[in-house]
Amino acid sequence: REEAGGSVLAGACWGAKEGGWSWGAVARRKDRVGARLRVRARLNGLRVRRTRRIRSTGSIGRVGSIGRVGRIRRVGRPTMAVTLHTSLGDLKLELHCDIVPRACENFLALCASGYYDDTVFHRLIKGFMVQGGDPTGTGKGGNSIWGHKFKDEFDPLLVHNARGVVSMANSGPDTNGSQFFIAFAKQPHLNNKYTIFGRVIHGWDALDAIEKVPVDGHRPLTDIVLKSVTIHANPLAK
Repeated sequence: REEAGGSVLAGACWGAKEGGWSWGAVARRKDRVGARLRVRARLNGLRVRRTRRIRSTGSIGRVGSIGRVGRIRRVGRPTMAVTLHTSLGDLKLELHCDIVPRACENFLALCASGYYDDTVFHRLIKGFMVQGGDPTGTGKGGNSIWGHKFKDEFDPLLVHNARGVVSMANSGPDTNGSQFFIAFAKQPHLNNKYTIFGRVIHGWDALDAIEKVPVDGHRPLTDIVLKSVTIHANPLAK
């Protein structure tokens, strides 16, 4: 089972089981390959110079005891963004394609192929995170666009320093697949253990509503469904 921060909770890691594509149909496989090629073409247009991290003078997201989501300054074209249309509202994410290109290519291609459509967020821990991206809904499934686990990508610019940070879930080093999680607060103990590839930039009410869903253990009692995903070229696009 892929876990975000599994070492924090006793017995939270049950070991990784190799997931697989649930589709099986040749036509759907072609869709996935086509989505991967389209995403790669778009990422080729996002080669921008990376500069030092600066503190934001304005409020991005929310400001409070959990801290502020800082800006990462980029020169050139804007980075990519997606909107996750969930059963509790929309979450708009900015993706760090220029810093962690492999993780973003995987995530965007899965989004474009419909892999995440109608999946559920299967794990929720208030004050910690919500996890999804497994088409089986069990926490044991899911795979990357390459059909195998892929390596972590870490960068000192990207840390779990605020509510809304989006990272790949894993079952150990270099075991990224399709599952991801969204942090509800700062989680510095996860730095350099889980690949950060995005952050929430809009939809804080929806994230609040998700965090409030009652759970049995860590399983939401009411399904939180990721109905579909919209890909934007510009994080400020409607």
